[in-house]
Amino acid sequence: MLFSVQLFVFCLLASSRPTIARSKVDNSGDSDFLTLHDSPKLLNVQVNQGESRSVDFLLVQPTSSFRAVVTPCGCDVEWALYRRVAVAPKSYRYYLPENTVDNRLYGNKVRQDLTVREEELTRHIGSNQMSYSTNSFSGRMGRIVLKSVTNRPCVSQIRLAIKEKHSLAQLLPNRGVRVRQSADDGSVTIYWDQLESEAAIADLEYIFLLSRSKTFEALCAADEQTMRFSISSSRRRTLTLSGLLTDVRYFLSVFAFRPSTIETVPFDSAAFTTTNPLSYPSSTIVDGQLTIAHLGLSQYSARIHVLTVEKPASSLLITLYPCTGSLRVSAYSNGQFLRHWQVEELKTVELTNMTAGELRIRVFNNDDTEKTYKLWASVNASTYPYPTMPFDTSLLVLEHGRTCRSVRLGWLESTQAHSVCLFKRREQDDYFTQLILLEEPNRCQGPAADSELVFCRRFHHHSGGEGAEVMITREVMGLRPANTYRFDLYASKPNGETLPYRTVWVKTKQFC
Repeated sequence: MLFSVQLFVFCLLASSRPTIARSKVDNSGDSDFLTLHDSPKLLNVQVNQGESRSVDFLLVQPTSSFRAVVTPCGCDVEWALYRRVAVAPKSYRYYLPENTVDNRLYGNKVRQDLTVREEELTRHIGSNQMSYSTNSFSGRMGRIVLKSVTNRPCVSQIRLAIKEKHSLAQLLPNRGVRVRQSADDGSVTIYWDQLESEAAIADLEYIFLLSRSKTFEALCAADEQTMRFSISSSRRRTLTLSGLLTDVRYFLSVFAFRPSTIETVPFDSAAFTTTNPLSYPSSTIVDGQLTIAHLGLSQYSARIHVLTVEKPASSLLITLYPCTGSLRVSAYSNGQFLRHWQVEELKTVELTNMTAGELRIRVFNNDDTEKTYKLWASVNASTYPYPTMPFDTSLLVLEHGRTCRSVRLGWLESTQAHSVCLFKRREQDDYFTQLILLEEPNRCQGPAADSELVFCRRFHHHSGGEGAEVMITREVMGLRPANTYRFDLYASKPNGETLPYRTVWVKTKQFC
């Protein structure tokens, strides 16, 4: 008898729709009813302007874990979650027949006006995905109330689940998506990190929305003008899109979807502007002559350098020296792709068996910062403009040569005739803090303006035997006790370019 009464109480609550005092909204609209078993439930609910709508649910297993997710589909929504408990009057069994009603399902006489106690668990307002979760939902009955706060009808998705150990968002990688456009065919490739092996999800899908107007906070908010792509693989990490319009700004929204749990979560968003590979600025370079060029403030910025190869050559050298940051380079001979490489410091690449014709060297920016670089290309290696540096370009401080007024420095010499110049600068007390705050140094600028020239010397390479490199040492005098000095060493090729050794800081001894 008691079991029948309890079941009827819930049915009565689901249909009576009493006013919720704390929400202060009219709950006289339609109400949906869900029974939560092991499988999650997904419900689309539309709320008109100025109205509210409730969703009542019953947990088949009391005190189980519970998760509720509300996803507005392109609008602002206010929602609240309540725990509901039915309370029967103490004098229930003594009411007269006219105060009772037939329960046709169970054939029992019960009161119609049982009281309901409600407890608000959470309340949110917003346009993005909102959720509530607990390890133990005390009781069996609950209610979600939705209210549109926009001036138009609003559709929202409600997902309810019990006994879930993890949400999909907890299993996704932390890093988001990156977008890069190919300078060869204009295609756009989207990159993202794959799941860790221990958190692999067999049925994971990534869904990509591409719009020319905006990004989307919810998958259900996409309109008919939005392009949609999906990948059903947790191990794939790229998606390439071809045929996009050029000189158009696109907005990318990425979502993760798991069909087995009908769970969708926002993953990341990005915006990019497509460019026409044929519209990159180009310039002609001369064999054996150094060229200085610039790239704009975009990772899609690029420049094409054209070199005419007069006759077939067994070897052609290309040297690129970025003053800051890193660059990407591609080489084409008479329209045929030869090689692609990345440059982070001075780097020379050799192309073999070159045919006569046009060599196109495409240089691409690798981030959104402005770049300056130096480019040299030739079939004649003897015109190489840079000094040949040793493998280790460290400027060393010899500890036994450090006193209160002098330091002894050492470095490996170049493997050809060259000149070196040493500069010094006495640092202030806060030099280390300033060093941390400085931007990446410009490799092409040379010594700082406030540096003092210590000496310039011309050296001829002396072999140390069996290809060993020779160390050169020099003592710097006239320093102050207990002071920090910065030393910069530069090597130059006669009538050529200059390259730096690594900078070193030295503190003189306090006492003489």
